[in-house]
This record gives sequence, C-alpha cells and structure tokens, in this order.
Amino acid sequence: MTVVSNEFVLSDGCEELLAAEGIRVFVGPDGLDRAVFYIDSERNPLPGCDPNEFGYAVTQINYIEQAEGVAVCEVMKISELVDLRSRVSAGAQ
Repeated sequence: MTVVSNEFVLSDGCEELLAAEGIRVFVGPDGLDRAVFYIDSERNPLPGCDPNEFGYAVTQINYIEQAEGVAVCEVMKISELVDLRSRVSAGAQ
C-alpha cells in the first residue's frame, strides 16, 4: 500500500486551484494551469492522484522526478477542452 500526502509547496506567484491528497492543481506565474502529483515507477498517477479524476486533462508533461515519484504537467479543464472542440467544429462547418 502506498501512502501519499500533500507536501507540495507552491512557488510565489502561483494560485492554487485544487488541493487533495497527493495532487495540487495551480495557475503558475505564466498563467498556465499545472498539476503536481505522485506517480508510480511506470510514470502513471498513483490512485487518487490522477488529474483526470478531478476533471483535468494532461496536455503536456513538464517535469518528472522519478526518484521522488512526482510529475509536473500542464493541464486543462476537461470541460474547457469539450467547449473548445465544439467551437472549432462549429467554425469548420
């Protein structure tokens, strides 16, 4: 059994959007939404740490610290992706 905590400390200028055990979602100083969360040895999110479970889709991997079992990724709300797809599809017609 893997025990997770939420020991992630955000840098100055970051705005926290979500804090749960093993994951934090935040807006960085550059305005991009990111998630920091725990991963396993195969680089998959640990149970309860998957951004998808909180309504976020990973759009880009920024950093993986395999020894610590942590990933930092750019994310986007799944609902925003669906809206964007709808607007693009409507514009293409």
